[in-house]
This record gives sequence, structure tokens and C-alpha cells, in this order.
Amino acid sequence: GLMPFDAAIPYLQRALDIEPRHVPSLYNMGLCYEHLGQKDQARDCYQRALDIQPTHARARATLENL
Repeated sequence: GLMPFDAAIPYLQRALDIEPRHVPSLYNMGLCYEHLGQKDQARDCYQRALDIQPTHARARATLENL
């Protein structure tokens, strides 16, 4: 099954330690933080994803809705 959001964050962080500009990891980490109610961290992840890939529509829409 799917990993709990809080358990996924360390794996995503490890991926970003290796490749800091990996947009899917940034987006997914934003989702995890958002589901955990940590909106400031979520915004930071979505914004970092958009800084790298401004055309990422889901990250933009999610950020605007936060």
C-alpha cells in the first residue's frame, strides 16, 4: 500500500539530497507536508518546484490554493 505521508518525507528528502532539482520529489514532499498540515513547508516545496519548472501546473494550482 501507500506509505504514510510522514514516513515518506525522509525518503523524498534523501532523493533531494542527491538531486536537489528533482521536481517530482519536491512536489510530492509538498503534498506530504500539506496533508500533515505543515503549510509553510508545503509552500516552500511547491515554490522550489516552480522555480525549477515554472510550467508545473499542479504545483502552481496547489500553491495558489494553500
